[in-house]
Amino acid sequence: MNGYDFDRCQAYTRHMEQQHRRLNDQLRRLHDELQAAPQTPAMTIQTDLQSLKRELAAHFLEEEQGGCLEEAACRCPSLTHEVQVIEGEHRELLAQLESMITRSSQSLAVLPEDLERFSAAIERHEAKEDHVIEHGFNVVVDA
Repeated sequence: MNGYDFDRCQAYTRHMEQQHRRLNDQLRRLHDELQAAPQTPAMTIQTDLQSLKRELAAHFLEEEQGGCLEEAACRCPSLTHEVQVIEGEHRELLAQLESMITRSSQSLAVLPEDLERFSAAIERHEAKEDHVIEHGFNVVVDA
C-alpha cells in the first residue's frame, strides 16, 4: 500500500471511530438521564432521542452514499455481502429508535429497557462495521 492509500485508509478509519464515539456518547448521556429520570424532564429526554435519531440517520446516509464501507468493499469485494447486510439494518435501527421516541411521549417507564436493547443492537451493528473496515483497509479499529 503506497503512502496515499495508507493516508486515505487512516482517514476513513478515524472518521468512523469518531462517529461511533459521538453516537455512543449520546447513548450514554441518555442512559444517565434515564437513571435520573424524576429529575430529568421528559422533554429533555425526547429532545436527546431526536438528536440521536438525526445523528444516526446522517451516519447511515453517509455510509450508504459511498462512505467507508463501500470503499472497504471496493478494496476487498468479498465484503460486499456484509456491507449489504449492514446497510439493510439501517432502516430497522432507525425504526426502533422512532418507536422509542413515540413511546417516550406516552411514558418513560419502558424507555430504560428499550434503550438497553437499542444500545446493544447499535453495539452489534458497529462491530460489523468495524469488521468490514478492518478487513477492507487491513487496519485495526480501536473500539
